[in-house]
Amino acid sequence: MKNKAIRFKFNRNRVILTDILPYEIPIIFTNKYYFEFLNDIEKKLMKSNIKIEYSLEDIARIPKMLNNTEIKIINILFEEINKQTGSNCYAFEGKGRYKNRFTKIPFNFNIYQKGRDFRNISVIHPLNQLQITHFYEKYKYLIIYLCSQSPFSIRKSVRVAKSVYMKNNISSKRNKPITMSGEDSEQIKSFFVINNNQIYKFFESYKFHKCEKKYDKMLKFDISHCFDSIYTHSIEWALFNKDIVKENMMKTNMSFGHEFDELMQNVNYGETNGIVIGPEFSRIFAEILLQQIDIKVYKEL
Repeated sequence: MKNKAIRFKFNRNRVILTDILPYEIPIIFTNKYYFEFLNDIEKKLMKSNIKIEYSLEDIARIPKMLNNTEIKIINILFEEINKQTGSNCYAFEGKGRYKNRFTKIPFNFNIYQKGRDFRNISVIHPLNQLQITHFYEKYKYLIIYLCSQSPFSIRKSVRVAKSVYMKNNISSKRNKPITMSGEDSEQIKSFFVINNNQIYKFFESYKFHKCEKKYDKMLKFDISHCFDSIYTHSIEWALFNKDIVKENMMKTNMSFGHEFDELMQNVNYGETNGIVIGPEFSRIFAEILLQQIDIKVYKEL
């Protein structure tokens, strides 16, 4: 029997599986059950005919539908927010005076890099993970657009990855959702389809082989401590021009650049100097910023 591809309904919480955790985490560490927990909560909201926003604030209205374990988990995640706001609401989406309630300390650990050097990798707080889910849903197409500006970029997001069911006689009774590349849902690597997600793919490409024949030399260089050196406010400056941002600071509070800047601070305990290392969303932040440099270099050339 020929394999039959059945499109799998898009799940906005997929970001929790794909773009949050670093690749370097231990194999036993996973966001799978957090992902399933969020999906279960949303199903209960839907059964109650409650419109699902990304704040989960309506959970407080349906405590009878939650079991004891779910209530305990929610209290652990949102207890500090309730203390600050004096509310029983489980909202996580920031509004003005409650801005600092989302500034969380990530869990940091070191990995070996090039001999005796170490790299500091981060796993961010679950509350911030929800913020990123909201941010992706709101700006996923703008992210794709901003990642397409540079004529030089090799590794970039080109479109939202699709998921399908593969149905055949050999597969198990419970078909798992897989991406276009044929991976199980638990192993989906990215929310977006990424060109040359591994550098070796570029070196094996026709484009590189063509350049080898055309040019005698290749120059390679690396930005030392790139993520550690990025100033989060620079994303706004790159997109809108530094002088324009400073002159219209209050007017840009709802812009993509401002929200991305604030998000990167929240996941890193309010730090503006440096971004967390490891997650895919940090690579997207750096890609958008560095593409603006590419554009300026291109114009000069």
